[in-house]
Amino acid sequence: MSSPVSVSLPVSLLIPGLIWPTQALSDLTHDLSLPALSRLLACGRLVAQPGTTCSELVAQKLGATQPLPSAALRRITLGRPADNHDWLCLDPVHLGFVEHALTIGDPQDLALTRDEAEAFAVALAPTFSEFGEIEIATPQAWHLRLKSDHGNVSAPALHDVIGGRADRGLAALDLSWRQALNEAQMLLHSHPFNQDRERNGRLTVNSVWPWGAGALHSQTPPPAPDRPALLWTDSLDLRGLGQHLGLTIAPLPTHWMPPPATTLIVIDTLSQPARRADAIAWRTELERLEENWFAPLVADLQRGCPARLRIDFISDAPDKQGLAFDCSRADLLFSRMAFWRKPTSILRLATHSASTQAQSRA
Repeated sequence: MSSPVSVSLPVSLLIPGLIWPTQALSDLTHDLSLPALSRLLACGRLVAQPGTTCSELVAQKLGATQPLPSAALRRITLGRPADNHDWLCLDPVHLGFVEHALTIGDPQDLALTRDEAEAFAVALAPTFSEFGEIEIATPQAWHLRLKSDHGNVSAPALHDVIGGRADRGLAALDLSWRQALNEAQMLLHSHPFNQDRERNGRLTVNSVWPWGAGALHSQTPPPAPDRPALLWTDSLDLRGLGQHLGLTIAPLPTHWMPPPATTLIVIDTLSQPARRADAIAWRTELERLEENWFAPLVADLQRGCPARLRIDFISDAPDKQGLAFDCSRADLLFSRMAFWRKPTSILRLATHSASTQAQSRA
């Protein structure tokens, strides 16, 4: 059983993937019962904030320099020795066509074995040798130890673009890197393991995704008095960042429980269904959030633990604004006494985001 949280300790949640266009959100949620989330939205304050990714917002809240050296940080989580070398994530992916667009798949969907990953790495090593040396940390997490002169090697963070368009992410790479990726794709296409996977109806590894370049020495911010003491997240690079900064790290639990210290919680279960426009999976995850997170949070907030709750609703579209939500125990109790205040529909998130965007463009 976790220790009771002090009433003076705030909790901050980051929830990407909840904001959809108004009509889409209406169609998705019109028959869902979300009383706890509606209760929170009725009592709290919503303010617009600039569009950002989940990783960027975590870095901002922890006082870390951006962009994050995600490969070096991820290696910490995976138990690799820390060093000051420049590292790059070079993760295996399946690029597939969805509605005439080339989209980025999740490495986890490949279910690679260690033997397959190492065989692919051997085949690709000559292609990337001018940039660095390949390291297989796990079958799904590959790294490249970069040489000093490696050019512009970083596409957007993979976990922020899964389900999105590949061409947009790769456009900023240097020509030498785009050529290397083209050669890698041809090698992978003819690789015996991929031919075997295709014959058996399994997803092929038809590309790699370069992202998160940098070294640990770029992340030495001084301790901040308002930095949270705990970080709950399943993201490997964000866990590495928290560990590097001296935070206590834990995987995201399945449900809300009062933490014993100021805590930053990244709930990233809606993002991929949102990016893939998978309405059924998105609705299922939202119902789980209502039952396992929003409902117990409302109950505990009424008791003053935590005394204040902040939720950042992050839009997965980089050109869309996000929303920040603040609610205290006093806000919740007042809204309960104010009988004229009705629970607020989740559509408030979409309409508030749309109206603030329109104002910013005016």
